[in-house]
Amino acid sequence: MRNARTWPQRTQVWLCISMMLLLASTAQAQPTGGTYTGTLECGPLITNPQQGPWSQPVQLTISGQSVAWERLDSRLSESGSGMLRDGRVSFNLEGRWNPGQRSTGQWRNVVMLEWKDSALSGPATIFSANGDQRLRDCSVRVAMAGGTKSVAVPPPVSASPAAAERARREQEANREKDALRERAIRENDERIARQREAQRREDEQAQRQAQERRDAQRRSQEAWEQQQQAVERQREAERKAKEEQERQRQVAAKQQQEREAQERAAAKTLQEANAKGAATRQAARIRALGLPADFTSSMLYVSYGAAWTELMPCAQWLGLLLENQKISEVRAISVRGRPGVSIKRPGQPAIGFVFRTESKEAYVWALVTDDRASLLETPGEHMHVAQLLALYTDPTRMP
Repeated sequence: MRNARTWPQRTQVWLCISMMLLLASTAQAQPTGGTYTGTLECGPLITNPQQGPWSQPVQLTISGQSVAWERLDSRLSESGSGMLRDGRVSFNLEGRWNPGQRSTGQWRNVVMLEWKDSALSGPATIFSANGDQRLRDCSVRVAMAGGTKSVAVPPPVSASPAAAERARREQEANREKDALRERAIRENDERIARQREAQRREDEQAQRQAQERRDAQRRSQEAWEQQQQAVERQREAERKAKEEQERQRQVAAKQQQEREAQERAAAKTLQEANAKGAATRQAARIRALGLPADFTSSMLYVSYGAAWTELMPCAQWLGLLLENQKISEVRAISVRGRPGVSIKRPGQPAIGFVFRTESKEAYVWALVTDDRASLLETPGEHMHVAQLLALYTDPTRMP
């Protein structure tokens, strides 16, 4: 009978045991304080998938409800803290490369962790410093020994109806809390999934727009290159056309020069032939001048400053003078017994040429102007007289 207890005593014992179990279960529903190491695993860089995935260690330090985050990498700094509520903690972290590193810049890391299966785990997303560009999708897991999920303790069978009702209500409240927590987690996961899907669509749209811009730039570049090629072809065609025109002009000029040379040669030949026949055609008039025969039968020589050269036979020179329509009178003169010829042009005083003869050769000796004879002494005077002798035989050259 020593172990026998009354109904109220047994009820109190079971209530105490139930409360202790509930308190123990509630205490173990949160991770215990301490420092834990886990892993941050990130996928490829969204803006450049060639930069592949990577993983790094992270450290969580729990003190009461406060949880401190630190990424364990000496090259960079990324740390922050959050409050643990209902088994969940979130971080809005700012990271930067440490001075002296090859890489520079800053970023944001948004982390949401949940206490589940003796670990804090959940998604993380790395953004640009201003939060406009999503860079990498990541996940975090930090295992923590000693943590358990909360469990419900059924009320003792022998408890009083009031205690049983309270236990039932507490169990229902715990179930409702668990359901709310599960729904919140599910809604958060769905929100994150929607955000990621929206971000994926935005990234795809941005990639399409970037590709469209690249295609438009490529088409614009191709059109510009084609235009430049057309311009270059036009320039080449114009250059070839100008070269052909210049070639034809040169050919035409050369042909014209050849024709003119031929015409000059023919005219010269004709002139020479005509000049050679002047002595025969004007033989009677030459005899009528009364010039000495040794002069009319001589070869006329002139000097152009360097040496004496043949001009033409004297009879031929006289015949050309007589046939020149621009000469009004040709008559014979004599100075100091030397034969000469006086030439008169309309409106101009007569000019006379006096010759000396030797061995069938005639040379200009003096020039008669204003009835005065001037001996030729200098090379310049001989050259001037030589030009006059030739000029009077060619009407086309006379003014």
